[in-house]
Amino acid sequence: MNKLDGNLLSKIITGEATAAEKESFYETLENNKEAENDFYETKSLWLKLGSQYQTNDIEAEFEETWGLIKHNKRGSILKLIRRSLKYAAIFLVVFSLGAILGYLVLRNIKNYPDQGVHKFSSLKGSLSSVELPDGTKVWLNAGTELTYKEDLENKQRLAELKGEAYFEVKHREDFPLLVKVGKVTVRDLGTTFNIKAYSSESVVTSLIEGKADILSEKGNILTALSPGQTATYSHKTGRIVLSSLNESTVNAWRNQKFVLNNEKLEDIFKELSIWYDVEFEFKDQEIKDSRYSLSVKKETSLVKVLEMLRLTTRFNYEIKNRVGQPDKITIY
Repeated sequence: MNKLDGNLLSKIITGEATAAEKESFYETLENNKEAENDFYETKSLWLKLGSQYQTNDIEAEFEETWGLIKHNKRGSILKLIRRSLKYAAIFLVVFSLGAILGYLVLRNIKNYPDQGVHKFSSLKGSLSSVELPDGTKVWLNAGTELTYKEDLENKQRLAELKGEAYFEVKHREDFPLLVKVGKVTVRDLGTTFNIKAYSSESVVTSLIEGKADILSEKGNILTALSPGQTATYSHKTGRIVLSSLNESTVNAWRNQKFVLNNEKLEDIFKELSIWYDVEFEFKDQEIKDSRYSLSVKKETSLVKVLEMLRLTTRFNYEIKNRVGQPDKITIY
């Protein structure tokens, strides 16, 4: 199959594709740049339109969406988008672990024989899981990248993370795992931990069980974590603040939820931007520091989440649709 098949794409989106059809679909994306572009463009438009329709309308509305993408009718696409500013609960059906895991995990592993490097990634609006060659299990949050290699000469496993990931480490006393995140490195000592590093300002490491050290760029131990502790490292100050682990918050994203406690609105919007693939802009800078606690399923539409936040913080917002790039939401 050289071109993207609209019927097959429809099955992928509605969750009706067989295992063989999924394999064929993902192979097409891997080997055909044009098909991959069609896939992402359809995904983006479907995200914006999906929550407007009832279940029995899905097939018909997909055909309309795919037809516009296929024939590149940009003007009609914009009219469709403007019909609804809701963001889709159906998006989680399309890009949930069950529907898209094969592509996110299996097709995003790139092996470099000379260096032994493995690369994994999870798209915005989706979660994925993978088992590293050493048996370590890793869950990747939306918009996350992870690389892994084994340094046999120095007897260590090396990983580098951008985004957020949950590790269940296959511990080896003689072959430790080190996860580099910005200016710090987390060293496993028999460990289950979560690392959150979307922000360029900080790295948040939460230890669920076992032990872990936080190391500086020079390899010095900044702190030794015990189970139930969270370490927040500031890139600006170079300092670490320890706090008690809130396990329900740490595990929330793997359970398809946003659970944020007393977070700045600016940081909440960073979370939302990664999942819904949008950009936020603040016209009123004071609003950025407003604090809010949020607990909501990720299948909730973005507009509904914004309305929930607006009731408490009393801001206004404007959504600007943009073709070929994430939509922009201005907060004022």
